[in-house]
Amino acid sequence: LREVDDVGPAVAESIRAFLDAPENRAAIGGLRERAVEPEPVGDTGDGEDGFAPLDGLTFVFTGSLSVPRSDAQALVERAGANATSSVSGNTDYLVAGENPGRSKRDDADANDVPVLDEAAFADLLADNGIDWPPA
Repeated sequence: LREVDDVGPAVAESIRAFLDAPENRAAIGGLRERAVEPEPVGDTGDGEDGFAPLDGLTFVFTGSLSVPRSDAQALVERAGANATSSVSGNTDYLVAGENPGRSKRDDADANDVPVLDEAAFADLLADNGIDWPPA
């Protein structure tokens, strides 16, 4: 799986976990017994076609990024995530650009929220098949 373009360690692990689950294996077996032929699904990365690699994650952005923060927020939302303005215990990642706000970093520390710089954020997106910066 890791040799497939745009499949990073996180995506490969997710696919492997899905395929290892007994209930998923049974469902796949049932489909194969009925000669169901899978068809490729479009992959726009916008969640509209069922492709939501960041589904359930919550991001908060602070500081200046290489693109407007509103573009970064829209990108993660199209990929199934939530973008909020304040850090809480429900936040999965704080993305800190240049000159980040101190209060959000303090809140991240207090809530054990990982802080990503823009390069780490780009890596996380790449691991999930999402290009950074957005076009």
